[in-house]
Amino acid sequence: MHPTFLAGIVAAWAVAYVALGVFFSVLAWAAQRREGDYLVFAALSLSLAVHSCGIAMAYLAGPDVASWVVANKTSMAGVILAPALFAHFGLEYVGARAHRAQVLVPAYALALVLEIVNATGGMFRFHEARLRTIDVLGVSFAQPGAPLATPGYVFAAMATFLLLLTVALLLRSWIAGRRETLPAVIGAVIVSAAALRDLVAASAGRGVWALPHGFAAFAFGIACTLLLRYARLSSALERSSIELTRRTAELERSHAELEATQAELVHKEQLAAIGEVATVIAHEVRTPLAALGNAASSLQKPHLADEDRATLLAMIGDESARLARLVSDLLRWAKPFELEREPVELVELVVRALEARSLPPDVRVEIAKHDLPTTVQGDPRLLRQVVDNLVDNAVHAMQEGGTLEVRVEQRSVAGMSGLTVAVRDTGRGMPADVLARAKRPFFTTRASGTGLGLAIVDRIVQAHGGRLELDSVPDDGTTAIVFLPQEPPRR
Repeated sequence: MHPTFLAGIVAAWAVAYVALGVFFSVLAWAAQRREGDYLVFAALSLSLAVHSCGIAMAYLAGPDVASWVVANKTSMAGVILAPALFAHFGLEYVGARAHRAQVLVPAYALALVLEIVNATGGMFRFHEARLRTIDVLGVSFAQPGAPLATPGYVFAAMATFLLLLTVALLLRSWIAGRRETLPAVIGAVIVSAAALRDLVAASAGRGVWALPHGFAAFAFGIACTLLLRYARLSSALERSSIELTRRTAELERSHAELEATQAELVHKEQLAAIGEVATVIAHEVRTPLAALGNAASSLQKPHLADEDRATLLAMIGDESARLARLVSDLLRWAKPFELEREPVELVELVVRALEARSLPPDVRVEIAKHDLPTTVQGDPRLLRQVVDNLVDNAVHAMQEGGTLEVRVEQRSVAGMSGLTVAVRDTGRGMPADVLARAKRPFFTTRASGTGLGLAIVDRIVQAHGGRLELDSVPDDGTTAIVFLPQEPPRR
């Protein structure tokens, strides 16, 4: 086998390594996750290409020692980095990220030092180089050879350790069930055997290099492993995509069913609410209508006394006013609020509301004032309605007199800065069951009430982005607290 033929074989390996390096570099950058083992294998392939080029140059150098030395340094430049890259690939492939620094930092550091030593010619004792006769398949040719120097043995020890570590990592991965690792395991065993054979041959100064061919077996074994893993992951991804599509279709069907169910529930709730409102209105309207009917019938009686006629007419006026108040409250409660916001000074609003109202003489008024700003962005007409309603409730609760206290304070609720208007009375208070239903529409404890006052207040406050809270203790009074943000909520 002529040296030129051997050089051609090794050069073909170099071309194959370059192709592998470019392919897996492109594959790594095409992947969204930037596969680390792809990039490491690409770097390993390029270093092996440099090593193979050096071996090919050595075969072509013939008996020329000077050319052989250059070729030897070139091949060593590529092979020195290979063991560290082998170990790096193994750690990346099995996912042992926690141990990378412990292994790779010293491995790459030692490889860098050995690269410098190799560049200065310290890996072999080149001054002892001599020609040797190599016999391959009956063809003999002369080629220089030189024994390893001390750094060469250091490299051999490092390479042996890192190659064995890589074999162990890949073998463990294969035993753990990753069957696509088998080609890389076989290649690692082959390259380890080739390295051991070349180490013995280099020490004896004879024989052709087996390591380039072992490297080729390992490189193509890794390539097969990565491609098999890629196929496995692609198949798993395709299965997951099909499953995801199926589950998405199921979710869409479930979502459509939920929307239909929700629409049906909303429709039923609306019908129930309409029925409840109709029942309450019918109940509230029936009594005044009955009274009006009885009064009208009585007015038709002959010889009706003037005093009785006046009483019946007064009853008609009272019941008509009650019906008008019910209709007015019902419209205010049902009609959507259109806020016309402007700066509203709450303390001034409270003062004007109290001054415009004729309070019983036995009700004492206290207004808490302070120097902090008490202005909010709101609708003054609707906020005045809130204050009037709360004051009316407080006064009604103090039939035997008491103290009406109005306090305006700054407060932050759920990260919003705002103001609270607290209206407190010292009346009879409300039991827990009445307090729980106080803001419900049409719920009232008054004989002539509509039960819409607090419901309207609650809607107005919510329209301003605030909240209404009630606190009451039987025989100890009631406090209605309105929180209003100082700035309108963002839509």
